[in-house]
Amino acid sequence: MTVTTTTASQTFQGNGVATAFPCAFEIFLDTDVNVYFVNPTTGVQTPAVLNTDYTAAGAGASNGFTVNTTVPVPTGTNLYVVRALPLTQLTDFTNQGAFFPNMHEQALDRLCMLIQQIANYSEGLNITMPPGLAPQPSTTFPVPQAGSLIGWDTEGTALVNTGPTTGVGGISDLNVANNAAIQGTKLAFLQAGVGAPGRTVQDKQRERVSVKDFGAKGDGITDDTSAFLNAVTYLSGAADSRGGTLHIPAGTYVVNESIAFTANADGLHNVFVQGDGPLCTVLDFAGCAAGTDGVTFGAGSHFGVRDVAIDNAPGKGIVIGRGLAPGASSNCSYYIVDNVRVQGCGGDGVFSQASYAGSYTNIWAKNNSGAGINFAGFHTSISVGRVEASGNILQGFSLNGIIYSRFAACGADENGQQGYAFSNLRGVVFSGCGAESNQRDGFFGFTSDASAVGTPSAGQDIRGVVLSGCFAISNSAVGAGLYATFLGLSTANSRAIEIVVEGGSAAPTTSTDAAFILAGTSGVINFHKNAFDDTAFIAADGIFGTATVQNQGVAGRSCTLQLGAPQTIATATDTAVNTWNATPIVNDLGATVTTQTIAIPRGVHKVRVSAAMGLNMTGGTIRTLSIYKNGAKFLGFPIAQVAQAAITDLSVSSGALSVSTGDTFEVHITQDSGASATLSAANSVWFTVEAVS
Repeated sequence: MTVTTTTASQTFQGNGVATAFPCAFEIFLDTDVNVYFVNPTTGVQTPAVLNTDYTAAGAGASNGFTVNTTVPVPTGTNLYVVRALPLTQLTDFTNQGAFFPNMHEQALDRLCMLIQQIANYSEGLNITMPPGLAPQPSTTFPVPQAGSLIGWDTEGTALVNTGPTTGVGGISDLNVANNAAIQGTKLAFLQAGVGAPGRTVQDKQRERVSVKDFGAKGDGITDDTSAFLNAVTYLSGAADSRGGTLHIPAGTYVVNESIAFTANADGLHNVFVQGDGPLCTVLDFAGCAAGTDGVTFGAGSHFGVRDVAIDNAPGKGIVIGRGLAPGASSNCSYYIVDNVRVQGCGGDGVFSQASYAGSYTNIWAKNNSGAGINFAGFHTSISVGRVEASGNILQGFSLNGIIYSRFAACGADENGQQGYAFSNLRGVVFSGCGAESNQRDGFFGFTSDASAVGTPSAGQDIRGVVLSGCFAISNSAVGAGLYATFLGLSTANSRAIEIVVEGGSAAPTTSTDAAFILAGTSGVINFHKNAFDDTAFIAADGIFGTATVQNQGVAGRSCTLQLGAPQTIATATDTAVNTWNATPIVNDLGATVTTQTIAIPRGVHKVRVSAAMGLNMTGGTIRTLSIYKNGAKFLGFPIAQVAQAAITDLSVSSGALSVSTGDTFEVHITQDSGASATLSAANSVWFTVEAVS
C-alpha cells in the first residue's frame, strides 16, 4: 500500500449512539493503534482494550481503517485513536534472494508511518520555539534544583531555575495574569524574627475584618447596608473568641439600617468599630427610616467606636446602652468613643444611659437636632476630654445622674439652649471647660423630683461639683441678662445644690449681663467661689430665695486709706471726712476709692469696716466717730464716742456687714467744742474695709 495522508491520530466526540469511527490514516495491523476514552473537561485518559472495548477493521488498506467500539461512546466522552507502531524494522533482504517491489514499498511505508508517529508527538504535544528568533534562545535545561521552577532568564535567552530556593524570578506582576485567582491558602507568609512559623496569607489577612470583605463599596452611592449587617453578624456570632475590630476603610458608606451590636451570653461585646479618620471614613444614615439610630450598643462590656464620622442619622448618632431604662440593673462598661464626628442627626449626637467606666475623647458633636452629648440614666467613672458640642438645637451637654466623673477641656458653643445643663451630679469636676455664645446659660445646674427619677438616692441633687478653671463668654444670646453668662442654678421640690467655682473667668457681651444667676426658689443653694475673675461685669449677680454665696477668694483682703491732708471739722456739724488720699496704702480688695468713700467691688458679700482718728480740739465734751453706708446711717452702724476736752484718739470697728457690688462706706465726725477743730493728717487717722466673704 501507499501512505497517502499525513495524519497519525484522530479524536471523535461520543454521542451515545455511534460505535463505528472511521480513521483516515493507515496501519499495518489492528495492534498498531492505541485507543483511549478521554474526559475533555479533566483531560483524564482511560486506555481501551483491543477485542474487549473495541476492534480495528481494515488494517493494511491504504484508505484507512475503522475502530468499532463494543458499546456506544457516551455523550461528553471523546474517543482518541493514535498510531502506535513498534519502533522496529522487520524487513530482511538476503544476499541473492528475491527482490520483491511490495517488500520495498512496505518497508518505506513503515518508515513514513514512524516519522508521522514521531511528528505527531513532537509537533502536537511538545513545546516548540517560534522560528526565526535572533538570537536563538538556548533550550538546554539547567540542573534540577529542589523547590524551584524552570523559567527564562532576564534576557530571555536561556532556561534557568527560578523561585524561592534560588532567589531568582518567582511569581510577580510580570508573569501572573491580572485575572489570575490564587487562593490565599496556597500563598505563604512568614513574619520576620526568630521562631516565627510559616502561615498562609489567608490566615494572616483574616486577623482583621473589613466591611469591604463583605462587599461594601464606600462610594457614597451603593447601598452598603447588607455588607455592614453581615460583618456585624460575623463578628458577633461566636460564643468564644468572638469579636475583634471592624475596619471601615476610607470612603462614604450609605447605610440604611442601624449598625446594632448585642453582647454575648457572658455580657461581652468585644467589638471595636475602626475607621481611617472622621474626614476619611463617613457613615451616612440619611436614607434610614424616621427615628433610626446610627451605631448602637446594647448592655455589655469592652467595645468602642474610633476614627469615623456619623452623619444624618434620623434618630441618635451613637447610642451607648440601647434600650436600657433609667435605673436598670444592666449597663454598659469599659468602652471608648474616640476621634469621632457626629453631625446632622435628628436626635442627640451621642446618647448614653446606664453605663460606667466609659471614655469619650476628641469628639465633635455638631448641628444635631437634640443635644450634642446626652448622658441620661445613671453613670459612674465617666471620663470626657476634648469634646466639642456646637450648633446643636438643644444643649451642648445634657448631663443627668453622674457621680465621681470628670469633664476636661470640653467646649460648648452656639447651642440653642445651655452650653452645659446638669442635674443629679455628685463628685463631678469640670476642669478647663468653656462655653461661648450659647442661647441660654453657659453652665446651668438644676434639681427637681422629675430629674431624679431612676437615680439612686445617693446620686441625687447636686453636691460636691467643682468648676475649676472654666471660662464663659457671650452667653444668654437669646436676650441680654436673661440667663447667666457663666453659671445659673435653680432648685425645685426642696432639693439642694452645693457647688464650687475655683478660678476661671467670664466676660459679658452687654452691660446687663450677669455672671451668676442663683434661684433657690424651693431648696437651698450653697455656692462657693474662689479667685474667679468676673471684674468685667457691671450688672450684679442675680441671687434669689435661699441662695448663699461664699467668696472664699477675697476673705482677708482689704482696702486701707490714710488722710491726705488736714481737715477742718466745724462744731456741732456731722461732717464726712473727704480728704483721704486717693492712693490707698493697701488695696488687694480691688475697691474703688475716692477722697471720701470706699466702694465694694464684685465678688464681695460681707465686710468688716474700721476707722481711727486723732482730733485736735479744746473745750466741749463730746467727740463722735461713725461709719455710714451709702451716705446714710444704717441699722447697727458702728460708732465711737468720748466725753473729754483734751486731744483724743478714737477708733471704731463693725461686725460682718452684708454688702452688694457698688455699696459705699465713709467716715463721719462730730464735735461740740463751740469752735472748729482740726483732723490731723497723721498715722493715727485711717479707714479700712476688709472682706469677710
